[in-house]
Amino acid sequence: MERREFFDYRKKEFIDDIIPTLTVKRAVRRHISAGQGSVLVGSHRVGPGSSFLMTYLGLATGTPLMYFVIRAHGTPYPSEVRGSVDFIYFESKGMETRIGNIKEPVHTFGPGTFKISSGSIGSASDLYCSFEGLEL
Repeated sequence: MERREFFDYRKKEFIDDIIPTLTVKRAVRRHISAGQGSVLVGSHRVGPGSSFLMTYLGLATGTPLMYFVIRAHGTPYPSEVRGSVDFIYFESKGMETRIGNIKEPVHTFGPGTFKISSGSIGSASDLYCSFEGLEL
């Protein structure tokens, strides 16, 4: 059996049989005023030569007629598509969604920036967004 080692730059040492990763976690609560339009809720920049595996995404809203858009600015991996990656619409007040896990990731981005924005078709609202993933 062959032994494999990887250098972990954060620990400044070699580690066995695992690819070093950086865990990224973000949680945001925002308030949108009526008629404000689209608002940036969260974002993450993926550096050159890296990719970001989004393993979890949680979204919720306090009012009806809210939408969330995930956009990639740069090149999503492995496709060459740019622009909107996903559009999530909430019809009712108090709706929430939680998608993804380590075995079924939401999406892979890199290099570049992905942004999660939201807007209201109706009145003011509180927004909740959380995501986590691995930077490879």
